[in-house]
Formats: sequence, C-alpha cells, structure tokens
Amino acid sequence: MGKTSVTQAVKAGLSRAGAAHGSVNSYNNHIGVPLTLARMPAATRRAIFEIGMNHPGEIAPLSAMVRPHAVAITNVEAVHTENFTDGEAGVAAAKAEIFAGLEPGGVAVLNADNRWFEDLRAHAAGVGAMVRTFGAAQAADARLLGFFPEASGARVEAMIDGARLDFPVSQTAAHWGAMSLCALLMLEALEVDRATALTALAEFAPLEGRGAERRIALAGGEIILVDESYNANPVSVVGALETLGRRPVAGRRIVALTDMLELGDQSPDSHAGLAGPIETARIDLVFCAGPLMESLWKALPPTRRGGYARTAAELSPHLARAVEPGDVVMVKGSRDSQARLLAQAIADLAAASPGGG
Repeated sequence: MGKTSVTQAVKAGLSRAGAAHGSVNSYNNHIGVPLTLARMPAATRRAIFEIGMNHPGEIAPLSAMVRPHAVAITNVEAVHTENFTDGEAGVAAAKAEIFAGLEPGGVAVLNADNRWFEDLRAHAAGVGAMVRTFGAAQAADARLLGFFPEASGARVEAMIDGARLDFPVSQTAAHWGAMSLCALLMLEALEVDRATALTALAEFAPLEGRGAERRIALAGGEIILVDESYNANPVSVVGALETLGRRPVAGRRIVALTDMLELGDQSPDSHAGLAGPIETARIDLVFCAGPLMESLWKALPPTRRGGYARTAAELSPHLARAVEPGDVVMVKGSRDSQARLLAQAIADLAAASPGGG
C-alpha cells in the first residue's frame, strides 16, 4: 500500500536536493525499470526506482540491475497471492529479493508494524544492510505518534531517533502517517537534509487515481470525488474506508468499488469481507461493479445497496444519477477492472451541471 506514492514523494525530495531522476508512474517491471535506467541523464546525482512483481523471481534481477544504495519495503500484504502457492509468505519472500542488488553497506528501510518485519530484517541483515525502521511500533527509528486530518491534508506527529517532529502533509489517507516516515528515512539515507525532505512532503499532492480529490459543482451545492481508481487490494480498500469513515461530511459517504484482482482462492471471501469495514466506516451507499464484487453485494444489508452491475461501464450511469450535493464519493478498484470509468462518470457531472466546468 502506497508504494508508487512513496516513490514519487521521495523523487520530489530528491529533485529539491539536486539533479534527480526516477520512475514515471508505475514503471516497475522488467520493461519499466530498464527503461527508467536508460532514460537517466548523465548528470543525475540521485535516482529512485520502483520495483514491483506479481510472480516470484522478478525482483532480484531488477535489483541487481539498479544496484541501489537504499531500499524500502513499504508493506507486505495478501496481494498477488494468485501466483504464489504459499500465499502471503511467498509474497514476503519475493519482496525480500530487493536486497539482492543492495550495495555493500546500503540501507534497508522496513515497516516495523508489518507481520513479516522480523523475516525481512533477517534477510536485510544477511546482506549486511543497515536497517532503519518506521511505524507505530515502540522501537521504530521513525515512530508514528499520530495522524490528524485537516482541511487541506493532515498533520503527522512522530519521534525520529528520539527527537519529536510535527509536520504537515498534503495527503488525507491514514496510511500516509507511516508512509511519510518511510519517505523521510529514504531521503535521509540518500543524504537529503531534513528541512528539504519535509518541504517536499508538505507540497506532495495525491497522485491521480491514488487519493486525488476534486470538488464538483452541482446545482444546489457540490460533491467531493476521492479518486482511488488506480489500484485496490483488501488492505488498501479497508484503509481507504477507514479514512472516509473519519471524515466529516455534509451529506452521505458513498463508495463505488470494482473487482480486486489476483487474489486467487481467497477472492470471494476477500470481497465479501469488506462488508464489516463498510459498516464500521458508516458508509451510506455502496455501488459494486464486477463478477467478484458480487460477493460483497450479497453480503451488504439492503439499506446500504446503491447499485450493482457486471461492469464499471454499466454501473457508471446509476452511480452518477445517485449522487447529491454534500456527498463524498470514493471510487476504488483495480485498474484492469475499469474503476476509472466510475470516477470519470462523477467528474463528468461538472460539465453537465449548469455553470459547471
């Protein structure tokens, strides 16, 4: 959760500290990583690369190609498990491949709150890495004390190496409390001073499809679109629901969800299991698109059912007709399940509304 956004936040900090280079969007596979390397200008002082996978054995050769001086593993979650016979344990082992290319004496930034932390720390120690940790855990080097949403972002309270720090971010998603600390440790490892790093975080806005917000004027008021349409897995959806549930709203909290992919045999239970977090977050209406999301639709009480369709394209007009001034509408789903069509249907209401634009 947050891998691409953290990469881009670090890139923003590097750019403030000198000639920098980095991944574009999610160019993180066997094509994107070499392409990013090939495009790196000769004058580059620092660079950041996102490396991803959905099968074992994909990260190690890319790490060896990049040969990083610092690496970060933001989280290990039950995602891409369809391609791992040993499930989440296999995902953890695959992510540990990042240490294969780490330069001698390099830094490994790890999430102290993750259940696989000790395993990852052992892997990092095995290659002689200096381990730096972030999270709410008492012993974390960068310890999260609090995350407090505000009108135009949030404020993070933390202790870093025993010193208290209070700083703003332009993000509202709750997981950004920990992710901002991950970014700070990475920037520190790449010799960017703290003041420069904090300025970059304060100005780094949510990426399109990853929490970007838009206010849309309608006759009689406005709605707020929270666009999380780029990617989804059970952990990130629950996190997004928790953030929405804590948010004060003038009208209703509405979510539109499309299929979460690559979950293998866990898929039906993972989708149906979102009903509990939806209840906890006090979501008023839920719209579901896709054959996998039908499991959630069936698990919802009738009072929360906004609409269901087999595809995002079919659901879009129903969602657009349902929203009213004062509503906050969050769209989240996997990119390949076309969640962006639902976000676009809400954004198009601005053009359709008298005086909209």
